[in-house]
Amino acid sequence: MEYRNYIFDLYRTLVDIRTDEGRPEFWQKIAGWYCAYGAEWTGEELRKAYLSMVREEEEKLAALTGSAFPEIQLETVFLRLLEEAPDAEAGSGLPAVKKGRGAKQKPRGIRAETAWVKATATMFRVLSRDRLRCFEGVPEMLRSLGKQGKRVFLLSNAQSVFTMPELEQCGIADCFDDIFISSDRAIKKPDPRFLQELMQKHALDPAETVMIGNDPDTDMAVAAACGVRGILVSSDGSDLLSLLP
Repeated sequence: MEYRNYIFDLYRTLVDIRTDEGRPEFWQKIAGWYCAYGAEWTGEELRKAYLSMVREEEEKLAALTGSAFPEIQLETVFLRLLEEAPDAEAGSGLPAVKKGRGAKQKPRGIRAETAWVKATATMFRVLSRDRLRCFEGVPEMLRSLGKQGKRVFLLSNAQSVFTMPELEQCGIADCFDDIFISSDRAIKKPDPRFLQELMQKHALDPAETVMIGNDPDTDMAVAAACGVRGILVSSDGSDLLSLLP
């Protein structure tokens, strides 16, 4: 069956990616970056603090949105890790803001902080990423749908600060009529509001719309909740092209 509106998941649906944030050497490198700005973490301290702050921010956002599936912006965590580094004399944990050696190197002002956080996020993602590429035929498929008069959308559980550069790197950033990334919306799949916001913005008829993704618990669940047909594809791109006109 053909549809007018095609909504795609991104990672492991259109794009093959592999990241690993579990390696001690990864956290040691990130800690080195923070130390250069006066935030004297060890790699293990930084890893634990990062995970703790992510949980804290998710809990706060869940209370604010009323969603069981909140999506924070990691930029907030990256900046907190700079501002809340442990005092060298206080030991580990998440105590007072570091004011000692290197404090003068910290970015000052909104513009400087924004640039620093973006650079930190880029380094974090590049160092954790082992692979990034479109599955075979994906750019051509997306452009073909557009040429056929179809509307093509992206609905991704992701961090915009990571994903927008990766879309550019994969050469498909211009293939979508609109891009919805969960960190920009504060909620993620399978919260139906995430898909509903996209459909309401573009006045999409559920009967003419299909959600395509590789995850039954997020992609297919949100489609079902919104009365949209879902097409479940494999996570290796092997059957994606055969399912589309």
